[in-house]
Amino acid sequence: MRWLSVKDRSRKTNSGYILVMVSIFLIGFTLMISAPSVPMTNGQEQQQQSTTVYNSSSPLKQNNNKIIQQGTITSIPNPWPGHEGHQIATILPSISNENNDSSSDIGYTGLLTYTASKPVQIVILHKYSIEQSQIDTDKFGSGLVTPINNNTYDLTVIQPQYNSSVPTYSHSIPFTGDGVVLHTFGDPFVATYRISVDIENGTTVNHIESIK
Repeated sequence: MRWLSVKDRSRKTNSGYILVMVSIFLIGFTLMISAPSVPMTNGQEQQQQSTTVYNSSSPLKQNNNKIIQQGTITSIPNPWPGHEGHQIATILPSISNENNDSSSDIGYTGLLTYTASKPVQIVILHKYSIEQSQIDTDKFGSGLVTPINNNTYDLTVIQPQYNSSVPTYSHSIPFTGDGVVLHTFGDPFVATYRISVDIENGTTVNHIESIK
């Protein structure tokens, strides 16, 4: 029987260790090159951009009674009766009262900032909860009371004072109401905006002098 010296044993052990490490490396390399590759776009994953069209017949509903929204919108011909020929861009459509409770209404309170290609007006909708025939319009006059989507609204029209030395039409305004649109008397326009609002339940309180 041949006895191995300590040196021979050490040489044999090192050779076995090298063979095991080479085998592990070859197995790992084979698995790596056979794995499917994941395509990358511009070196990073990019978020898809979507275009959403809102109009006054499709109310927004968000969780936690909060809406934070931004985007770019082009105007359309105004579909409201008596406003034919005008142009509007709906930022916040009116929210319908699903319970049909005239003493309660759901509306918005928030802040709007925008820049537009034309000198637009801001129109805030306020739901009209009484019959207009109850008011003596000969005595008190009448606002811009307009039927919109089976409801009646009185319109607050705000005309910002734009800076004529700046080649854009920009404004920022706090507001409260039942809907928000941008408006012109006929010029088509495009606007980019950001809006942050809370959706709130309000109580309707009317004090009018009825027609006798």
